[in-house]
Amino acid sequence: MWDPDLFNTTLHFAAGAHEGQFVNGQNYSYVVHLVGVCMEAMRAAHIEQGTDSNLLMQCSLLHDTIEDTPVTAEILGDRFGREIAADIVALSREEGEDLSGYLRRIMAREKEVWMVKLADRICNLQEPPPHWDVPKRREYLAESRAIHDALRKASPYLAARLSDKIYAYRKFLGP
Repeated sequence: MWDPDLFNTTLHFAAGAHEGQFVNGQNYSYVVHLVGVCMEAMRAAHIEQGTDSNLLMQCSLLHDTIEDTPVTAEILGDRFGREIAADIVALSREEGEDLSGYLRRIMAREKEVWMVKLADRICNLQEPPPHWDVPKRREYLAESRAIHDALRKASPYLAARLSDKIYAYRKFLGP
């Protein structure tokens, strides 16, 4: 079971880091996405044994801080420790970075980091933003399949959830 005090500390930090940000194409706080990723990941931890719930929870809530906010790895390291910072660096895709290199970096970390990426993609496979054209949507779906294929061994539950989301996302590709 995860530590509720650590959850609150991590959530408050993430909420402050993402202050003023909104979910892409929506008018609600980005924190909703972070909590959704955490919920998906923690459900998997509840179902599957042998998962470090605190690590999974923290990485879920912090997974976009380096990529989308002014927070640096050094700040995360000072606040949450070097290992958490290294995990968030692994989850932070650099602009223009090749997907295979990004996935290799994730796969070099603990399975909990893999699980966060699976949960993140599950949450992101909702109705795409209105400005995405069909080729962009197809590209996103292909990337989702690659993420599933690379990381599915970390969590059978999350792999099945992502597979279902990939299947359902096809309705956004048009005829």
